[in-house]
Amino acid sequence: MRNKILLLVITSLLFATVSFSQVVPRFELSESSIIDLPAGQHIKFGYLIVLEDRAVKNGKTLRLPVFILKSRSSTPKVDPILFTSGGPGSSSVNTAKYGQYFSYLADRDLIVFEQRGTLYAQPNLICKELDSIKKNNGWIDLSETEREKLQVEAAKLCQVRLLAAGNNLSAYNTKASADDIEDLRKVLGIKQINILSVSYSTKIAQVLLRDYPLSIRSAVLDSPLPLWANYDETSMKDFSEKFDLLFSSCARNPSCNAIYPNLKTRFFQFLSEANKKPILVPIKSPIDSSLIYVSLKGYQVAAFINIGNMSRLKGLPKLLDKICKGDYTVLHPFIYDLFSDDSRAMGMRLSVWCSEEYPFENLNTGVQAKNIPSQFYGMVSNAVPIEICKIWKVEKVNPIENKPFNTNVPVLIINGEFDPDTPSFWGEQLQKSFPKSFHFIFKGMSHTPTQNWDNTCGMQLAQSFFNSPATRPIAKCFIELQPIKFETY
Repeated sequence: MRNKILLLVITSLLFATVSFSQVVPRFELSESSIIDLPAGQHIKFGYLIVLEDRAVKNGKTLRLPVFILKSRSSTPKVDPILFTSGGPGSSSVNTAKYGQYFSYLADRDLIVFEQRGTLYAQPNLICKELDSIKKNNGWIDLSETEREKLQVEAAKLCQVRLLAAGNNLSAYNTKASADDIEDLRKVLGIKQINILSVSYSTKIAQVLLRDYPLSIRSAVLDSPLPLWANYDETSMKDFSEKFDLLFSSCARNPSCNAIYPNLKTRFFQFLSEANKKPILVPIKSPIDSSLIYVSLKGYQVAAFINIGNMSRLKGLPKLLDKICKGDYTVLHPFIYDLFSDDSRAMGMRLSVWCSEEYPFENLNTGVQAKNIPSQFYGMVSNAVPIEICKIWKVEKVNPIENKPFNTNVPVLIINGEFDPDTPSFWGEQLQKSFPKSFHFIFKGMSHTPTQNWDNTCGMQLAQSFFNSPATRPIAKCFIELQPIKFETY
């Protein structure tokens, strides 16, 4: 009798173990990390297991990497910060390597979450087919129309491969990622989390604020993309406005204006001339090291000028001045970028953009042209080619995913003064819907100030907010921010 009882207990335990291993969602700790982690830091690594499509019970599951960077405090706060990257399609994983630089860890744990479909997620939606078409010298000489045709053909090959592998491409969107994070909070047994979001991932944060307000203690939206914003409708106008800001800032600075006089007039003259007669740039091919000549029109050169890139911002007047003087060697890094592999999971990017951005946008080219100088005509600034969305064929999301909402959760909204990708106007509009929010525009900075390692003021302000989200955060460094100092040597 005793043996029968013992056997019954063992059998019950076995069945309980099997049952637990099949529970979804769940979190599985892993003894080995998918990346090399720095020594001397306490970091837990594991996978969040979730359903690909929550409407399909017992369906396909995903394994999403999660790093838990333990606080340096012996008595950390109970509400950790969760960080996930932008894109869409960018990986968050490498953030886990740099825990020693995050001041947040002085008070709280920091969770680094890899979104579904991105590089280290299982499966990922990487589209190597889109990279492969760049592996020949002729790629650089194609017109935008010809490149788009090749991109569509490559995207179709990627789509066929991903579908054959059993992926439901319509299940990879912002709402699904927000649901993943809510599942992670539950399985880790955390009552509330603080959200640190940047660029595209601010959309994920907004869905969490809308759908799971009791789960969120506070949220930082750094360079926010509002749910209701139609990026591709206004991207050229925003780019043009920040270009003007760049020129006017240089003109107001005595040193910049003295060394690069009449910069706007000279650069726009260059653009007009190059649009009529393209410049020819000799460069060593990254494919076979042969000497090739790249023909560029003015608007193509303008498209290289990424004002949103914080690391290049201070050197832009110097760069533009050299171009005006005929020194085209400064364009080499930008040309090489055209040959480079995309670091983002393009399948994920396409699924997000084609289901929740393009379906709600007016992409009439005349709308864009009304708001930009004629020198920019021909520039393509759409996040993904519209023709690819026509063949990607993902389901349009619920219209609620494109509408404003209100929340009483404390929110910190951060913008960079020069940011053309997520302009501060959007932050101002978001603040009107969030009565317990604070809005800061960082002078002299561009996209994602909290990620600026040359000036950590954005991080300091975010940490102040996380520690007391009900009151306006204070950071001495923000008060002391000065107008941008452009390179003049």
